[in-house]
Amino acid sequence: AYLASTIDHHSVVLLKGGSDSARCVRIGFQLGIDDDIDAFEKQTAAHGIKTVRKKNPEPSIADMVSFEDPKGTVIEVFKRGELSQQKFSDKGIVPHKLGHGAFFVKDVKATTDFYCNVLGFRVSDWMGDFFSFLRCGTDHHTINLMRADGDRHFHTAFELRDWGHMLTACDHLSLRGYKLLWGPGRHGIGHNLFTYHRAPNGLITELFAQLDQMNEELGYFEPRPWAP
Repeated sequence: AYLASTIDHHSVVLLKGGSDSARCVRIGFQLGIDDDIDAFEKQTAAHGIKTVRKKNPEPSIADMVSFEDPKGTVIEVFKRGELSQQKFSDKGIVPHKLGHGAFFVKDVKATTDFYCNVLGFRVSDWMGDFFSFLRCGTDHHTINLMRADGDRHFHTAFELRDWGHMLTACDHLSLRGYKLLWGPGRHGIGHNLFTYHRAPNGLITELFAQLDQMNEELGYFEPRPWAP
C-alpha cells in the first residue's frame, strides 16, 4: 500500500512481511532538482559500497540508486518524476510531512560517519557520545541514531502544523483507542513539541511540531554536546 498526506505520490509504503514483528526495511531520500544522480552513484561507489540502479521502480519515482547502510537498512536515493495530480481528503490527522526516522544501532559513531561521509548529512547535536541528530536540509534532524545492543527501528515521526494541530491529532487518536505513550511535551534537543503513540503493527510513531531550523546560510552554527 502506498500512503501519502501531501502532493507526493507516497511517503510511506506498507508491505506484508513474513515475520511476526513489523520493521523498517528501507528509507528514501529525494535528490534536489539540480542534483546529479549519476554523480551521486559514482561518489557512493567510491566508498566501496555496492549500489543498484533502478529506472522507474515505483510510481512517481523516475530514477533510483539503492544500497545498504551499516545497520542493514536499504537506502533509496531517488529523483522524483512528475508530482501526483490526485487530490487528498481532509480525513484523519493529515500530517504536513514525514519528518524523520530514529534507529537504535550498535555502533552509533560508525553509522553517524556513514550518513555524513556517504550521504552528506551534517551533525546538528549529540547527547553524550551515544545519541546523534543528523540533518540533510534545514530541519534540525532527519535521522536520529541511538546506541543500543542491536540494530532496530526506534520511531518514525510526522510533522504537524502547530500546537492546535497536535491537540486535534491527540483527540482523534484517543477517540479511536490509541493511547499516548509519552507527551505532549517539548524535547530539549531540537526543541520540538512531541507526542508518541504505538501503531497497530507495534511500531512507535511520533507527532511533532515547531522543530528547530538550521539554515547555515543565515549565520554560524556549531553542534554542541548535550548532557545525558
